[in-house]
This record gives sequence, structure tokens and C-alpha cells, in this order.
Amino acid sequence: MKSKKCVELMVDNRYMDAVELSSQLSDHSLYHSHCHSMLLFFKVYMSLELPEVKKAEEASQKTIKLCEEIRSLTLRDNFFVKMFFDHDYNQFSDEELHAELIRAEQTVFATLMEFFIDQSIFVLMKVSYRLRSVYMMFK
Repeated sequence: MKSKKCVELMVDNRYMDAVELSSQLSDHSLYHSHCHSMLLFFKVYMSLELPEVKKAEEASQKTIKLCEEIRSLTLRDNFFVKMFFDHDYNQFSDEELHAELIRAEQTVFATLMEFFIDQSIFVLMKVSYRLRSVYMMFK
């Protein structure tokens, strides 16, 4: 219910209250952590200030860490197994599927943020590779 309240605060144009509420539970809840990092990403996209970028990157890494804890790391996550066999997403639980999707969203938003901050040719190549890897993850 608090995640719904967080979204309502943002829609009501009370951004800082939404960030504060989402940060309270971001250490334990995947959805609150995702909401918190997305709010910080929005702030970075609007301001492009370096201290805000650092906060958003830390929040994103925390969310990805929570996703990795929820995902079941079994033989299906092995690189060599993935080369020859496709994932059977029917074997995933609902929580694992949500963690996979949130991890993909976090990767996309972090990649786009990196591109907005530094627009060199090297970053452009790195961004295109990351976006392709996220696409291939869910192909």
C-alpha cells in the first residue's frame, strides 16, 4: 500500500515526499527500491547534476542487488547454458519474473542516464551494447 501512496504523492506533485517515503523501505522491498531509483532517475533527467547522478546510480545498484537476491541463480543463469538453450519463463515464480523485469528496466534507465551525462563515442558504443543485451535477454 505504501508503494501506491508513493505514486499518488508523485502524481499530486509532491515529489520530495514521494522520494522520502520510497527511501524508507527501499532496503527491504523490491518495489519501493525500484520506485525510489526511478524517482531519482527522473530528477537526474530534469537536472543533469553530478551529485544527483551519483545518488541515482547508488539507488539503481541497490535495486539490482535486490533483484539478484530474488532471482534464483541456478544452472539456467550459466553463460554457456544460455548460449544453447532458451529460458523457459514458465518455470519462474511471479517474484522471479518481477525481479527480471525490474532488473531490465533498471539497466535501461541507467544506460540512458549514462548517455545523457557523457555523450562521447565510447559511451555511445557502450550504451548500444547494453541496450542490445537487455533486448536479447527478453527475446
